Amino acid sequence: MNYVGYAVIGGIVFGLFLTAILYLVIHTDGRLKGRYDEMQNSVRGRSYTYAYYTLMISNFIMMALFALNIDLPLDPYLAFFIALLPSGFVFGFMNVWNNADVGLNSKRKTMFIMYIVIGTVCLGAAALNAALGLMYKDGKLGIAFGTLLCGIMMLFLAVVTVIRNHIGDKEEEED
Repeated sequence: MNYVGYAVIGGIVFGLFLTAILYLVIHTDGRLKGRYDEMQNSVRGRSYTYAYYTLMISNFIMMALFALNIDLPLDPYLAFFIALLPSGFVFGFMNVWNNADVGLNSKRKTMFIMYIVIGTVCLGAAALNAALGLMYKDGKLGIAFGTLLCGIMMLFLAVVTVIRNHIGDKEEEED
């Protein structure tokens, strides 16, 4: 395994560890698992389904590109990550838009702040990666480009949250 492989494995382990800590911070009862009402569980089930089909389609597209020997300007690690990313957008958007992203035992404001903080940190890391020349090497986008994509996704979820809340406030004013 090369140093990029070690970095990817280390990033995955660190990400899982950080996620567990963040779940403990978000949930009011100190549990890792969120509690959801029936409507939220229904939405989350549909979100998982749509995200799964999105993942299948993006993987089929990536497989077809590789099968056709199309030389993508991507590091293989990044190609796998890019195939995963659309399903993350679909799952996140559906849950946020339908108010199923924050469980009954979760702090809504803390979750929103985390979207912004994580997105900003990722964009800052992406800027650092770009400044150090780690994003584009040997004519290919490297795994460091994934940091930029993560930052975009998290800030996208923050924007969707703001829009959803704004629409919800307008509906309450009309009633």
